Amino acid sequence: MATKTPASSPSTPVKQLRFAFPFRKKPQDSGTASANFTNEHEVHRLLKREPSGGYAVSSKGMWHGGIHVTEAGAGQSLDLKHGVLCIADGEVVAWRLNRVYLVSEIAAQDGKPAFHAPYSTGFALVRHTLEFPKDTKLTFFSLYMHLQDFAGYEADKTLRKPAYWSPDFKVTGYARDKPRASAGQTAPAQRTGLRVRASHPHGAPLCILPQGAQISLSRREGNWGKIRDTHGAQLIPPRTGDYVARQLGKDQGHAWRTVDSPKNWRLCRPIGRD
Repeated sequence: MATKTPASSPSTPVKQLRFAFPFRKKPQDSGTASANFTNEHEVHRLLKREPSGGYAVSSKGMWHGGIHVTEAGAGQSLDLKHGVLCIADGEVVAWRLNRVYLVSEIAAQDGKPAFHAPYSTGFALVRHTLEFPKDTKLTFFSLYMHLQDFAGYEADKTLRKPAYWSPDFKVTGYARDKPRASAGQTAPAQRTGLRVRASHPHGAPLCILPQGAQISLSRREGNWGKIRDTHGAQLIPPRTGDYVARQLGKDQGHAWRTVDSPKNWRLCRPIGRD
């Protein structure tokens, strides 16, 4: 998809888009780091090891819009632990993360026993914008499929988590903030959680997040996080008999909470990505 952009000054250079090969070279030994490929022919020679999934036509003569990379094939010489790289500068516009791999039940046939085949529906879709020729904007997309499940990242802490993840936080049972008591009223013992403030570090209390509440953040500033969404949590007023003045996350100028205590918070998987 190409569109014309307003003419720019002749002295304005065309913005160069950075490109990269999808993987790095596997380290020669444990004491060395992986390296970038600099020659596309090296990559093509490795891809010849894959028995299927070639681009742009498969071994069966069918159109195939991507490449397969497996541990038994090209992956023997690729730094798979470093992860797949985006082919160019861009913006992640859609993604899915499986909590655990899905499983396909393959029935017994032709004398072969039945077996379970795990598979991934995890993906990331990236939009790229290239100016070529000058003053003409070209928009294209790249798609990365069959990605690692969340359980895999939990099992191997050395794996780098994708930068586009927006992890959520869950208030644990150790959180003990309570509403302030009003005259003649006491705060119910079960109404405990974590206090949220209008600004950090000493802003006015807005409410208390109850134990078990799960929140998403829009940004971090040091040990503080700005709340983007409380996912329907029943918020506790800051004082008994009062009410919560605003919906957290709707007013982007407010709602902060420290998120540095592993005792009060538990890091969760991103919500809604099964």
